[in-house]
Amino acid sequence: MWTIYYLLSSTALLYSLAASKVFPLCNENPDELPKLPSMCYQSSEYNPAQFPEPSPAHIQSKFTIQRILKADENEQTLDVYMDFLISWIDTRIGMVYNTETNQSYFRIMGDDLDGLWIPELVFRNAIKVDILKERIGFKKEESYLNQQQILILKITCNFDFSSFPFDQQSCQLPFFNYQGNVDVVILKTPMINVYSDSDQNEASMVIIETGALPFTSVAKSIESSTFLRRSNNISQAGIEFRFCRDSQTFKQLFGTFYLPSILFAIISMSSFFIKPEVVPGRMGMIVTLFLILINTYKSVSAPQARGFSFIEIWYIGIQIPIVFAFMEYAIILASTRKYGLERELKLGNQLIRVQEIISMVDQVSFLISVLYFVIFNLVYWYFSLATWYENQDEVLGN
Repeated sequence: MWTIYYLLSSTALLYSLAASKVFPLCNENPDELPKLPSMCYQSSEYNPAQFPEPSPAHIQSKFTIQRILKADENEQTLDVYMDFLISWIDTRIGMVYNTETNQSYFRIMGDDLDGLWIPELVFRNAIKVDILKERIGFKKEESYLNQQQILILKITCNFDFSSFPFDQQSCQLPFFNYQGNVDVVILKTPMINVYSDSDQNEASMVIIETGALPFTSVAKSIESSTFLRRSNNISQAGIEFRFCRDSQTFKQLFGTFYLPSILFAIISMSSFFIKPEVVPGRMGMIVTLFLILINTYKSVSAPQARGFSFIEIWYIGIQIPIVFAFMEYAIILASTRKYGLERELKLGNQLIRVQEIISMVDQVSFLISVLYFVIFNLVYWYFSLATWYENQDEVLGN
C-alpha cells in the first residue's frame, strides 16, 4: 500500500457539493458585474466537483529544478527543491468586468478557489512534500488555468550500489490525479527546466548542477502512460533523476584507497627476497601490511547498504598477494623447523639443500604473485572503467 502525499494546499481541496455561487454568470446584467475583473461561470449548472470541459482534461506540467539539496545513500532518499507548474483548460469558466481594461490574466485567491475544479495530484514516491508558496491563475483567451507551487520534496529511491564506486543511480517521481480515469483526465509528458541566471529552453532532459554532491546528475521526463488502480486505468506521468559519480569521487578514492592498496600489494611481494630465518622482519612486514589494508578499507567513505560491490572485489582481490605471501612463508617456516636449512633432500637424482629449495620456492612465488597482480589489475580496471563510462553515457543520454 502506498504512502500517499497529496500535492494540495488547503485551498485546493474540492467538495462534492452544490456550492453556493462563488462567481457570477458570464452573461449576467452588466450593471451587476464587479468593477474589477472577475471569474465567471458560463452556465449556472457549473459544479466544481465535475471534471473540466472539453473532456478529457489534458494537464500539462513543468518542473523547474532549483537545487538537489541532499542525496542520502544510506537512507536511499533524495531531497529536491523545485518549482512545479501545471496547466489545464476549462471552458466552463471565463472572465468578466464592466470597466475597460486590458487585463487578460486573473489571479485566484482565498475562498474563490472553492468554486473551481483543481487537479488533485499525488506524488507516488514522495514521503514528504513541503509547499513553500502557491498561486493559481486564469488566462482569459484560452480559458486556461495554471497552478504554480514551490516545493521541497523528499523522494524515496531504490538505489543499487553493486557497481560502487562506478555506479549510476535512478530515482523516479511518478504522479497521477487522485480522482478520475483516463476518460476524464490525461496527464501529458512533463517538461523540465533548471534554475539558471540565463534563459534555458524547456526540454525532456536537463543536466543539473549538484554543487558539493559528488554526482553528475540529470532530470528526465517519464512518458505519459497508464496504470491500473481499483479496476480503473489511471493516467500518470513523472520525472526521473539519474546520477553517476563524477571523476572527483574516483580521484579521491584512488588516492585514499586504491593507490595505497596497490603499494601494499607490491611491498608484500618484496617479502620473498627477505631471508626466511629473519622471522620478525618478514612476518612483521606481511602482518603489518595486512592490518593497514584492513584499516584503509574501513576508512572508505561508501554507502553502508552497498552489499558486494566493485570496491569489495578490489579489497578481496588485492589482499590475495599479501595472504599468499603469508601462507607461503608459514609453509617455509614449518619446513625449516622440520628439516633445518642445511639438510639435503633428494629431488630426482640430485641432493639439494633445504635453503636452496626455499630460495627457488620464493622465486616461483614471487613470479606467481606478479603474474596474478598484473592480470587482476587488467581485468578489474577494464570492467570497472567500462562500467563507469557506460553509466556516464546512459545518464547523459549519449
